Amino acid sequence: MGGRGAASGLKYDKHKGYSSYGKKYGSEYRTVLQVDNIKFIKPVKGGAKVPEETRGGSKRVYVAVDNMGELKALATYGKNGQRQKQIDLKGYPHTTKKGEKIPTPHTHLGYLHDEGGTRPKMTKKEVALVENAKRLWETYKRGK
Repeated sequence: MGGRGAASGLKYDKHKGYSSYGKKYGSEYRTVLQVDNIKFIKPVKGGAKVPEETRGGSKRVYVAVDNMGELKALATYGKNGQRQKQIDLKGYPHTTKKGEKIPTPHTHLGYLHDEGGTRPKMTKKEVALVENAKRLWETYKRGK
């Protein structure tokens, strides 16, 4: 499996905006499972993280799967293909700019990890999206 994927290795150039570090689009991740607009991905190397950008459109949802086969994070994207929010499902609690500890799951808003703030509680829509992703993943694992 694999094929077209997403990009995460981005750098900011003052005159050109965000650009890739010379990595071919789709080369950083491999697709483990795709159901409708939800794509479960594993990085080719390194730790599990969701892409910052996609060519998959604004309806695409990426779910990062770690090396243990567990869901690590989920991300949604805007019309321009840039990440709008990331929901961390697994991991250590984060400390906010105000010094608060926020346990997982929680939602980071914005293209960059915390540019729009971090919400300690998910919305009803986010909870439904996460539950759907978990159900799809468990069904996939049982059939493996």
